[in-house]
Amino acid sequence: MAFDFKKEYKEFYLPKNRPEIVTVPAMNYVAVRGKGDPNEEGGAYKQAVGVLYAVAYTIKMSKMGSHRMEGYYDFVVPPLEGFWWQEGETGFDYGDKSKFSWISAIRLPDFVPEAAFNWAVEEAGRKKKIDCSGAEFLTVDEGLCVQMLHVGAFDDEPASVALMDAYIGEQGYCNDLSETRRHHENYLSDARKVPQENWTDWRDQTDMNSEIILRPATPADAPALLAIYAPYVEETAITFEYEVPSVEEFRSRIRRTLEKYPYIVAQRGEDILGYAYTGVFKGRAAYDWAVETTIYLDRTQRRTGLGRRLYQALEDISRAQHICNLYACIGYPEVEDEYLTQNSVRFHDHLGYTLVGRFRKCGYKFGTWYDMVWMEKLLCTHPDRPQPIIPFPALAPDTLRGLGVQISTTTPAVLAP
Repeated sequence: MAFDFKKEYKEFYLPKNRPEIVTVPAMNYVAVRGKGDPNEEGGAYKQAVGVLYAVAYTIKMSKMGSHRMEGYYDFVVPPLEGFWWQEGETGFDYGDKSKFSWISAIRLPDFVPEAAFNWAVEEAGRKKKIDCSGAEFLTVDEGLCVQMLHVGAFDDEPASVALMDAYIGEQGYCNDLSETRRHHENYLSDARKVPQENWTDWRDQTDMNSEIILRPATPADAPALLAIYAPYVEETAITFEYEVPSVEEFRSRIRRTLEKYPYIVAQRGEDILGYAYTGVFKGRAAYDWAVETTIYLDRTQRRTGLGRRLYQALEDISRAQHICNLYACIGYPEVEDEYLTQNSVRFHDHLGYTLVGRFRKCGYKFGTWYDMVWMEKLLCTHPDRPQPIIPFPALAPDTLRGLGVQISTTTPAVLAP
């Protein structure tokens, strides 16, 4: 299981919604310094965030290349953080964001020494074709601090800051902001993906899609689902399929899957926004407790939290079926190009999947050889005598409703072939 800083250091990454005193130990970061409005489209702050993630993921994905880091362990890339101040100001003028000075940062695992960091900066710049020279290896030792969870937009922060300032005085302390101790923020939601009004604790991100329902697919959904899938076939190497299947072939695939496994669609109003399903991992009976996962989203729905929601539904249903192992087969480029990126590996990593295998140059599409990787997530502790698998059609409707999947009393979960 990948090391997750949010889970291992809950006292710092899952704070209470009221002020509290904590002692923050020394931490190493990849950091970029800058000035100006963080909301400026294409501005210095947005560029800095791109550099940070490029370097962080280069370190994480070094396990898949020839560069080996001593003491390496798999990890979930930590949340974005920021240190903020305004030159010549004792507080903040939120009305003029161009006055902000900032250090944008992402925490580094302890196994990353400065020499390995320097390699990652150079490698990220080479692979991503961006200037990463502004990235620095930064150690921050904050010590005694007051923290609290702020939910909402940055412009609403003064109320939370006022609560912390009052608490400092009530506890007999004084504010110690200085040249070396800055106002520090951890962004528990991914600010690249989540609307500003929803910036909050990572546990609440799925609320973004509360108006979207999840339901079992039916063969009648084939045209809408094929419309989502076809661009992936024609324009990407995300799928290694060359030709877009016919509607009838796609309808048959849905039927075959639903005989035993969940096939879930996400729908808003009359529009289907994406779908996910599990299927046979291997055909032998001994593999019954393992399944392969698949997900495709309408391109307008990327980075909205919908993929996480669909995958969570698959996990919950799989547990109800007594499935133990989830596997994802993912196309992987040695160097990202216009047809294939490493985003799917990052997505699965964020959801707790770990890399278990890599097949090199096994897929050829658009004149390029691509690798394929397998990622795994374990759902159970593997009992000595596992319970038989419950086919998806045999799950009780109340069970599915309890898992957030809507079942109509007039439309069955599975249509007969």
